[in-house]
This record gives sequence, structure tokens and C-alpha cells, in this order.
Amino acid sequence: MKNAELTYDLIGSTSPIFDRIPLKELGYLLDYHTSASVKSWCKRHEINIHKDRAKSYIFRYEYDRVNNEQLIGDFKLKYGNRWEEALEFAKKNELYKMELQIEPQSVHSIPRYKPKSKFAKKFGHE
Repeated sequence: MKNAELTYDLIGSTSPIFDRIPLKELGYLLDYHTSASVKSWCKRHEINIHKDRAKSYIFRYEYDRVNNEQLIGDFKLKYGNRWEEALEFAKKNELYKMELQIEPQSVHSIPRYKPKSKFAKKFGHE
């Protein structure tokens, strides 16, 4: 049986988000060669490592959360307040709808430089 068939969620049905990823497989996904580097990655991203007998694993939803953080950051930057709507289109692979309905923010409308000194603020760089 696959892990998805064995997992049990709160309402009693199987759910793929509770799939387990063994640390060895996680090493392949991350392209890490040692178990110490995999454990370090988990610690850095605040992912708990669980044990079942002699095997260590993490839950898939935790890996997906970390993996998607960068994507979500990119969507927030590009689509502003409508980033969630754009992400839903992307999940459904409806990129054509996303381009028609949501206009990306201009890169120039995002302030990049913030003056810190009184001198810079005085000359209107704000």
C-alpha cells in the first residue's frame, strides 16, 4: 500500500497531504547528499522530523509549504492584492485567464529605495 492509502486525517479518510516523505527521499528532492544536510534544512525551515520505528520522515504538506513560500512571494510582488486569485489560476493551469483578468503590477510602482538619512529625505527622495 502507498503512504496515501495508509494516512488517516481528522475526518477518517485518506488524504495525500499527510503523505510521508522519508528523509532519504527528501535528500533526493533537495539534491542533498548527507542526512546531516537534510536535517539542517528541516531545522532551518522549522519542519519537525518524525520517527516511525527506525525510519525518519516529514509530512508532505510541510515540504509543500516551504516549497511554495518563494512562489507566493513572487505572486505577491507581481500581482499585489490579487495574488491569491492569480495563484488559483496558476494551480488550475489557466494562465490565459490570469493574463486576461489580472494585470501585473509595474515593477516601477514598487518603491525600492527608502532614504535613511535626514539629508536624503530632505531632498525629496521619498
